Amino acid sequence: MESTAVGLSVVDFCLVESPFRRGNNHQLTADEFADHFREIRHALGGVKVNQAVVVLRGHDCMMQLAELPPMPVSTLREVLQRNSKLYLKEEYSGYVFDCQVQQNLSSVTSNGAESKEGKGTSAEGGKGGGGKPKKMSVLVGGAKRELVDTLVRGAKAAGFKVLQVMPAGMALVQGMKTPQSGDLTTAIANFDLGLEQTVVTILCKGEVVQCRTIPMGGRNLTAGLAEAMNVTLDAAESVKVLLPNTVDSKLELLLAPLVQEVKASVDFFESQSEQKVSTVYLSGGAARSPQVLQILEKNSHLPCRPWHLPDNMNLSVSQDRAATFKRDMPLYMSAVGAAMDALGAIPRGLNLLATQLVEAQRRQRSPVRIAFALGGVACALMLVWSSVLGWRLMAELASLKSHPMAAIQRRAAEARVLAKVVQANQARIESLQQQAAGRYLVAPLLDALQRSLVDDIVISRISIQRTPLTVSKGGRKVERQAVLLSIQAKDYSEMGATDAFIDALASNPYFKKRLPGPESVVLKQRSSRQPDTANPGVSFALVNIECLLTE
Repeated sequence: MESTAVGLSVVDFCLVESPFRRGNNHQLTADEFADHFREIRHALGGVKVNQAVVVLRGHDCMMQLAELPPMPVSTLREVLQRNSKLYLKEEYSGYVFDCQVQQNLSSVTSNGAESKEGKGTSAEGGKGGGGKPKKMSVLVGGAKRELVDTLVRGAKAAGFKVLQVMPAGMALVQGMKTPQSGDLTTAIANFDLGLEQTVVTILCKGEVVQCRTIPMGGRNLTAGLAEAMNVTLDAAESVKVLLPNTVDSKLELLLAPLVQEVKASVDFFESQSEQKVSTVYLSGGAARSPQVLQILEKNSHLPCRPWHLPDNMNLSVSQDRAATFKRDMPLYMSAVGAAMDALGAIPRGLNLLATQLVEAQRRQRSPVRIAFALGGVACALMLVWSSVLGWRLMAELASLKSHPMAAIQRRAAEARVLAKVVQANQARIESLQQQAAGRYLVAPLLDALQRSLVDDIVISRISIQRTPLTVSKGGRKVERQAVLLSIQAKDYSEMGATDAFIDALASNPYFKKRLPGPESVVLKQRSSRQPDTANPGVSFALVNIECLLTE
């Protein structure tokens, strides 16, 4: 897909079998993902594309609603990575997460059913006494960090830059946020009829209020037909696709448990929110069958319709390809939703690469990197200046051969002055080189200091001084060289952040190895709280901390 002056446009499309469905029981490698991406590029033919959004299948990710304390999204990601079981009621070790706060909902209901993707837990954004919110409703998505990293490496090897990685449930949600969905202030639902499972998602006021996975899909229908007709699975699939009218009664019987489950989900939402679901959009492979659509609409008493491309989106393919796309359109709901998210046509959803993007920004702001860059620029300027002076000196010496003796003596005096200037510049260059080396040696200290930072502490000034230190060794007093590190920082918390920062310094492997004693990290001074000039609504206390380190 691409964004044009008149809106979004589908440039080309293809269906390529997922590497997870080719009988691979082992964990896929980056090379296998790379082969899959190359197969996609080949299937797209002449379309030049180097950016991609990856949608993870339900078995490889999770998405659910949760009640979390009010805090920034970046902090929520870190909290869930450290203790997911406390908030998500299940341990997700080695996962990366992204969160989306449900801003517009005063209460959020969920059906409580658990699944691999969308372990639908209840998330009620209740309010405490006096109308003050205690918790906020948050949509949480996650996947194994190893899977995400491997997938990104495989895509890069195939020539793709991955912009986003999102759970399949999030892609379906984004696919619902289109003009065809009607007024987003009403409630709408999506039933994604997949191969092995059905995902039920309900949006209210444009935000997710229910996310549930039912372990029943198209494969169950085919298996049920094969058993009822006493034929093979391939024959049952052919009858289901080519002659669905002959098995209407059997399909209705097989779909009865699914209809009961989705109807229960919708009824629960409507009873809790006192709102009616205005429209149900069907997606997935089974949604292409008119018989399945009719059975669901008839028995659930819900207005069902197959998902289709938004009216303001163009289909820039040939007529034959357009007919194929329209026939299989419910299969592309998650792909279109993910593409609209990446192109900025709708508000951004969950992105499991968010943690990597934040870490990359932090590395770019590293003080060690900035110090090396400034030192290199200063050395380069001094070298250029010294070269210009040397060139001028040689030019003046050459011109002396054509001047009388008085001019020679005058030029000689000027040359001596220039020689002194050159010597002074050389001395400055050597000093700068020593300073650059010193910055390189102090880089581990600055790196350890950066890794020891805690929330609500902002360092404003650092001072490093050498000082003699007398220690006892073998009954003798030995004088050693030590480094006195003075840190001036702003503490935006009441007091706990300063203590946590001191503890982090003392427990950091770099400082712990060089601290001569347990009292070597001390709080020297703490001023009274004062307003922040950049943000008058926030106050901080200025603290001075000293660390004595042995070399």
